[in-house]
Amino acid sequence: MEQRKLLRKYTKSIQVLQYFKNIQQDALIKDVREIPEIFHLDHFQNYYVHSALKKENPNVEISISDHAFARWNERVSTESSITELTNKLNYLNQSLSRIDFATSSVGVIDNDIVFTYVQSDLAVIITTFYGRISQKHVLANFENLQHFNMIEDDSVDLQLSNELLDKLVTIPLPAQRMIFKGSQARYVLDEFRDAHRSLFILTVESSTKKQLKFFYSDRLQNVELEHSVRKALTIIGHEALVLEQIKEQYSLV
Repeated sequence: MEQRKLLRKYTKSIQVLQYFKNIQQDALIKDVREIPEIFHLDHFQNYYVHSALKKENPNVEISISDHAFARWNERVSTESSITELTNKLNYLNQSLSRIDFATSSVGVIDNDIVFTYVQSDLAVIITTFYGRISQKHVLANFENLQHFNMIEDDSVDLQLSNELLDKLVTIPLPAQRMIFKGSQARYVLDEFRDAHRSLFILTVESSTKKQLKFFYSDRLQNVELEHSVRKALTIIGHEALVLEQIKEQYSLV
């Protein structure tokens, strides 16, 4: 009964606009503590806020050539199968809007991973991956890619060492996403999971600001949450976490 009273007092009704779960087998990430290394980057924070709040990308179907898959494993990260990578990219595009088809032939994933593609109606075929802007800064100039396409791309040193490839976080996909509205703001709540904890990334858009927050399920000290965010966490299955956070924030322990 006491718990019910706390939830009624410190949460409030929200309007759920969209909710979905990632049903892929690899939704469980090796270590979610690696993800903030990406999200700490100012340019990526701004990009993530933009992608989370914009409308979904056109419902194109992405496929990957064998050549492109080989280049991914040399220049981006290690991936076990072309099918798994294809599924990730379609999920990333259709549900999370984290792929930007920057020109008619060049695209960028997470404001970092550069690829070329051809499109016919709603079918997109990725022809090659050039690599990560964060690792090869020359890729930030998309116009250069047209020149690269006219020569043997092996003459351009874009390959990463095996040691670095193993360290780089592959595309982080949330296990759950909820888009909802409170009384004064619109929110996108993403949950990333590993075997030990969850990392929550919260995008907030109001009339005065857009911002990104993140917190861990096992580190709630100094975490302050709005009533509407607590309600969303309760809906997606984290009532115990919400109760713990309420006690921490309001010193009810």
